[in-house]
Order: sequence, then C-alpha cells, then structure tokens
Amino acid sequence: MDPTVANPQAETSGPPPGSSPSTTSTVNPDGSVTMVFPDGSSVRSFPDGNQIHMGPDGTVIVATPPERNSEDPTAPPVNTTGGIFEVPKSALPDGFDLTKPDFSMLSPEELADLDFGLIDLTKLSAKEFKAIDWKQVDFATIDDLEQLQAINWGTIGFSSLSAEQLANINWAGVNFSQIKANMLKSLDWSKVDFTDIAALGDDAAARFAQINWAMVDFTDIASLGEAAAEQFAAIDWSKVTFSKIKSATQLDAIDWGRVDFDEIAAKELKKLDWGEVDWDELDPDNYTDIAWGSVQWKRLDRDDFDAIDWSLVDTTEIRIKDVQIIGKATGLTIEELIARDLEAL
Repeated sequence: MDPTVANPQAETSGPPPGSSPSTTSTVNPDGSVTMVFPDGSSVRSFPDGNQIHMGPDGTVIVATPPERNSEDPTAPPVNTTGGIFEVPKSALPDGFDLTKPDFSMLSPEELADLDFGLIDLTKLSAKEFKAIDWKQVDFATIDDLEQLQAINWGTIGFSSLSAEQLANINWAGVNFSQIKANMLKSLDWSKVDFTDIAALGDDAAARFAQINWAMVDFTDIASLGEAAAEQFAAIDWSKVTFSKIKSATQLDAIDWGRVDFDEIAAKELKKLDWGEVDWDELDPDNYTDIAWGSVQWKRLDRDDFDAIDWSLVDTTEIRIKDVQIIGKATGLTIEELIARDLEAL
C-alpha cells in the first residue's frame, strides 16, 4: 500500500510547475483524500474517519477515529484517542493495502508477521476470508470482539492450527454455527476456553447454543486435570443437547459435579443416559437441583443405585412405576434405602 500514489481518475491540486514544493491534495475515487507534504510524508483520510499516515522514513501509522456514544453523537467521545497502530514499512509488502488487503500476494512468512489488528475484518468478503492461510495467522493480534465476530469461521481448518494459535483465540468471538461438523470433531477442545464465552454475560447463552454438542470431545476437556473443573463450570448446561450425545465415553468424561442440573430442560433430562452419570461426583447442591421425576431409572445398574445418597433424594418427585423399578433393582423399598444412607452418615 502506498497512500501517496494518485489514481489516474483522482483530482489533484498542487503548486504550478517550477514552483517550490508545497502540500498537494488528491481526492481518490473511493472518497478518500491523500495529502502529501513537502517533507515527503502523507496522510490519506477516509470518509469513515480512518486515516493512514506515512512518514518520510517509511513508517506507516493507521489511525481510527475516537469512539462516540451511539445514543448521543453530540456527547464527548468514549475513547478520546481512537486506535493508533504503527507498522514499520518493512513489515508490509510493496503494494499491500491494509484497507483492501489482497492476502494472496503475501508469503507464509509475511502472513505470519502481519498484525491482523490493523485490518478491518468486518469489510472482508467470504472470498477474501477463504484466501487467508489461517495456519499462518497470529490470532493474538485479533483482540477486538467485533473483529472476531466478523471472521467467517467456516473457512478455517482448525485441525491445521497449532496449539498456540488455538490458545490465542478469544472464543467469545467465534461463531460455532459456521463451523462444519467434521471440523468441530477434529478440534482439540482442551484448547477451547469456555470461560471466554461465559464472560459474555447475557450474550453467552446464544454462543453456547451455536455449539453442536455431539461433536464436542469431553475427554479433551477432562484431560486438563484440575483445570477441567473451571471449564466444565463455565458451560451453560441449559444449551447442551444431551439427546445428541450418544457416546458413553463422552458422557463418562463429564465432571457431573460441575453440571447445573436445574438449568437443563426437562426434555433433555429425560433423554440423558443417566447410567453414565458418575453419582460419586455429585454434591448436595447437585441433588437439590435434579428433577428426580425426569431420571430414567431403568438405565441405572446396581452400582449406580448403591452410589446414590438416598438421604438427599427428593423421593416425592419419583413416579410410582419408577419406585417399582428401583425396588426390583435394589431389593429394597425407598424407605429402606433412605434409612440405610441416613445410618451411614
């Protein structure tokens, strides 16, 4: 990119031939204005307030305008300085325009060195996103949530990304609904930070709802060891479709003590394979949150029945037919089960 180059169709004003150097002004077809100063520096100003400055030494500075209150444009700017980014000229290939980037002209090394925070990703087309070799991209340079949300995540081959790249993604900005099932399945879920998503607050539920939970590898998350507890706790379990999780291995990997049972819809509770729930992981709060009338008792084996702390179960919610299932499986009545566990306290 060279903001000093005038388009043949641009209107240029400046000193008459033979006069001393002065500032020239060029109006470009895109509505931007380029001003070239006697010292060789230049400024290209765009209608949206963005500016590109080039110093005499070749240093490029991209400046974004101050943010203003959208409800009251007359109020003082929210951010009085805007965004200022300085890039050595050597970091940008000749002809590469930050305002309309052609990624195909970049070598892998140049792409790896490119600060994506300088590019307005909201203005890129699907074709331009597909032209990016994402395995060369430094995701740490994309920290603005709006820019992250603008990315076409369906164009990224997650299996080709390094562990460092995955760790540098702010997952709050990832649109999971754009990602194909095979890509979700190959994703290393131990690198997906669910706390990023939970930090969205009220907007987190919509992001969690985008995830195809049948493709989530819970064993990846469990492999984090002690750190897994925080990840499981950050998940919005009301958006997890247990009906689509058919793998016993995946269900077994879940830290059930971190599951908010009271957030799970009744229809999902009824479709959950309760035989894969690790009852030893549950605490008294979990027992309080469970809708016991939704438990599919026929899926439990004798070890499951023995692991349940019946002194914490709200037996008034259990249906008569389920009481019979429990009695047949344990050889004890509900009252005897409660008495047994109370005695063990």
